[in-house]
Amino acid sequence: MATQRIAENGLGKAGTSKRAANASTAHAERRNGTTAVRENILDAALRLFARQGFSGTTSSALAREAGIAEATMFRHFRSKDEILLALLRKVKGSLLYRVECSLAPFAEGSGLDRVLTAVGVYYELASSPLPEFSVLFRDVLTRRQGNGIEEAARLEVRDAYDALSSLLEKALDAGKLDGSIRADVPGRESAGMLLGAVVGMARAVHFGFVDKASRMENILREFCLSALASRALERTGPESSSTARML
Repeated sequence: MATQRIAENGLGKAGTSKRAANASTAHAERRNGTTAVRENILDAALRLFARQGFSGTTSSALAREAGIAEATMFRHFRSKDEILLALLRKVKGSLLYRVECSLAPFAEGSGLDRVLTAVGVYYELASSPLPEFSVLFRDVLTRRQGNGIEEAARLEVRDAYDALSSLLEKALDAGKLDGSIRADVPGRESAGMLLGAVVGMARAVHFGFVDKASRMENILREFCLSALASRALERTGPESSSTARML
């Protein structure tokens, strides 16, 4: 009898474990399904927001682009503003990763070389059809509705801007230490000015005010050389900078 009870208890425990495993699997499948739907919505938002702006994209158009019902979309996100905020957080990481990978091969160069490379990389990304940059810098910073989501979205964009500016500031500081950049150049302010110039020019290209085929990138980099290069570099000539030789 005791042996039978032990066997039955064993079977019961095995059955309970099996049910728990099945429930865990079902939960994981539902979670994965939810994640897949959310990612699909964010991918659709990236395409539409980059192409026609946040304000120019209706909720119905976004659901249609994602291939789902509008009601389904709002089961995953409470509003279009919430979709924007989630998208900004996602593309900010993606954009910064691209920039860091592009700059990594030049990490051992002089500070001036790193600044010139960063300006070139930023401009290329900003003026290309890269949707991440368009979403971050196209129209979010011009929207001022005053609600919590709006402010959170602006903070995400500010965080991306600060991260890009910080990379420039570090290169400027390195240049002042290695002698390739003038010692009196203010790092933070110069980094902000350079990034602002790149973003402004890229927006002009984006809206068709300026032809992308123009020499704007080279002009900006030539300006960097004349404004930042140390007196020693000026005496030896700009060709002593490896990045300058590519201009």
